[in-house]
Amino acid sequence: MRWDRELLAARGVDRPVVLAGAGERGRVRGREAVQEVPCLRRCPIASLARALVLLFLAVPVLARAACPLDPSDLKRSLDDAYSKYTDLDFKGFHGAFDGARDDLHCLSGTLDPGQAAKLHFAYALQALLDRDQDKMLRAARAVLADAPKFRPSPDVARPGNGLYIAFEMARQPRESVTAKLPADGRWVVDGTAGATEVPLDRNTVVQRVDTDPIETFYVDGSKLPPGLAPPAPPPVSARASKHQSRTLLGVGIGVGLAAGASLGAAAHLKDRYFDTQDPPVDPAGVRTWNHVSGISGWALAVGAAGLGAGAVVAWDW
Repeated sequence: MRWDRELLAARGVDRPVVLAGAGERGRVRGREAVQEVPCLRRCPIASLARALVLLFLAVPVLARAACPLDPSDLKRSLDDAYSKYTDLDFKGFHGAFDGARDDLHCLSGTLDPGQAAKLHFAYALQALLDRDQDKMLRAARAVLADAPKFRPSPDVARPGNGLYIAFEMARQPRESVTAKLPADGRWVVDGTAGATEVPLDRNTVVQRVDTDPIETFYVDGSKLPPGLAPPAPPPVSARASKHQSRTLLGVGIGVGLAAGASLGAAAHLKDRYFDTQDPPVDPAGVRTWNHVSGISGWALAVGAAGLGAGAVVAWDW
């Protein structure tokens, strides 16, 4: 076997290469040549391994280098996706759309309503390919909210197809459903600054601009994602629950005592009214106060029972 002259020269071997096996001298010098070039046969494998390691380390760096992105870069990605869709290159459209969707998390600025409308229309095209009429309708509503005069090209929304129907339905009046955004942030919704609410009956681009970097969310469901939902109120502690129960119970006992006193007064006035040995001077007045005391007593008794039941329910068992 003849050693490769170019490979040995690249490794810094200056000795002449001879045929291994052409006499004792050739075998010795052949062995010396092998010793001059460590890992001769394994070097291609080692070089490939090093290249793969460097590529593995470079991928995250390249991904980080893609951030931040200017909104104009997103617009170019969306234009590319639309171009591929009109060329019936649906595989290319999927790739461009996924890239644009990933670019949202790298945006360094806020979108204007026109850019948001382009993004929503890309979601509508994706929903058309997925044959998801509900998502198409939500995306179409979002497009019209940002660009009310927009009409899709007949090339992609010919009369009768799903996208055409979605845009026709989206133009119909409807009752809007919204959700509050967290009050501790500054928000831009579809290019509108100072937003405090986000619509839930259509898709929206929500951006928080008081953070560094800007946070961008795409809301395409009927619920806010975790990063946008206001914090839930803290749960009522067991101690607070027991305190409420004791308060209700104390008030209920007081009302019960008042009910007993009122019913006792009504009973006394009844006996006074029917007292023949010492009849009252004003029987009509005694009878009236008897009725007032009786009705008040029963009303207070019902209230006391309700307060007692509330104390039992509120108690943290």
